[in-house]
Amino acid sequence: MPSKPHFLRKAAVAAGLFSILLSVGVHAEPAPEVAAVMDRVVERMYQTLTLDELAALDNESVWTFITPEERAVLATKYWTFEVNVPVVVSVMRHNEQAAAPFWLVEAGFQKTPLTVRNEHNTYEVWQKRFDAGPVELGINGFDKHRPHYFVAVGPQRTGTPLRVTRLMPAGYSKGLMCTGALTYHDWTELVLEDVPAELTGHVLLTTVRGRAREAHLIGAFRQTPYPASERPDHLTMTPSVPVTAYRDLFGNWCSRIVAPKGRFVLSNEAVVNDSGIPDVVVPSAAQIPVESLPESTLVYLLGSRYCETDQLSEIAWQRFASTPPGWARVQAICDFVHSHIEFGYQHARRTRTAFEAYHEGQGVCRDYAHLAIALCRCMNIPARYCTGYLGDMGTLPPYGTMDFAGWFEAYLGDRWYTFDARNNVPRIGRVLIARGRDACDVALTNTFGPNTLEKFTVWTDEIAAA
Repeated sequence: MPSKPHFLRKAAVAAGLFSILLSVGVHAEPAPEVAAVMDRVVERMYQTLTLDELAALDNESVWTFITPEERAVLATKYWTFEVNVPVVVSVMRHNEQAAAPFWLVEAGFQKTPLTVRNEHNTYEVWQKRFDAGPVELGINGFDKHRPHYFVAVGPQRTGTPLRVTRLMPAGYSKGLMCTGALTYHDWTELVLEDVPAELTGHVLLTTVRGRAREAHLIGAFRQTPYPASERPDHLTMTPSVPVTAYRDLFGNWCSRIVAPKGRFVLSNEAVVNDSGIPDVVVPSAAQIPVESLPESTLVYLLGSRYCETDQLSEIAWQRFASTPPGWARVQAICDFVHSHIEFGYQHARRTRTAFEAYHEGQGVCRDYAHLAIALCRCMNIPARYCTGYLGDMGTLPPYGTMDFAGWFEAYLGDRWYTFDARNNVPRIGRVLIARGRDACDVALTNTFGPNTLEKFTVWTDEIAAA
């Protein structure tokens, strides 16, 4: 097994007269207006620039592809909140960042003599006074600078009660600006060591270092020894018909078409680079109390079409209340589901729910995922459904018939982790297509009108490194 295996995937569906939605998974950005602008900008760049020109992008050339209206979005819709009284907003910017965020001076922020430090970094303090009402801040930059800026908010008049509300992105917590405070959710050991007295006690708005990738353009376009494909990974239709695309409520890209009468074939082929590293296992990952969960995860605590939390709640608490919260509890749920359900394609039924899978004790991969998701939600652990490709790389023969796969993700600590109750061992080579509450949200095709599925073929094979 090479250290970086590469996988070829293809799916083909033949059907009659219908309209179709095909979901392809991407990461959902926390600042939707900024994400929409970046999608348009990247599309323009791909249509205009060569690979060498993409690799040579800098802060000046980037603006060629951004309209004034889009510039305004990038300057104001990345980080927003409201305050009930006049405030001083402090932006802590890493002093080694090559270029300050373009909007900082334009918006009226001024650099102060103050600095803030943690163990590894020193931050300049830029400040501006705002009246009561909305506060709008912009992107960190186009260069994916990792020590992302963070924010403190204090009342202009000392002692005035301050409320910071309508925070977007909603998933990040508020704290107090002080020595020992956490600023990055993706580096919890890194805390502030030196905070000026002028800022101590202000409301601290935390973030993650990874937010910098939301507007990443400079150095983002790279050629590798094994590119994803010699051609774009497009949906191919025979006969060819017009296609439009949009992003659904869960961040998945969807393609929309009207299929002609008669035989119609959909196919997709690509080479996908994979690290060859199995699914991450983090036994120390903690369960987060419901009141502390990011708002973006709360929808994944609720019942859904195939995951009836109301019918499984008592069962879940009887079985798993005594298990250690966190990773061990999710793994205990996976262990139970893995042994409780008998796998078999002859057991497949598209209407089977988690509650029915529990009582029938049989099903296919999606039934394993649905039952595990429902039990996790009953135990107050956010869980969401994943659909994609999962080949047999790293497993022992005999190999089964290739098919699409269903697994799930659980939210522990400060991130989502992959779990697979069907296989119940870490696997390599997962190719995510889409995420949602359950299989209803991520159906590979949704059809509207009479049609007959004649066949579909799926393969996910390892190909030798060149």
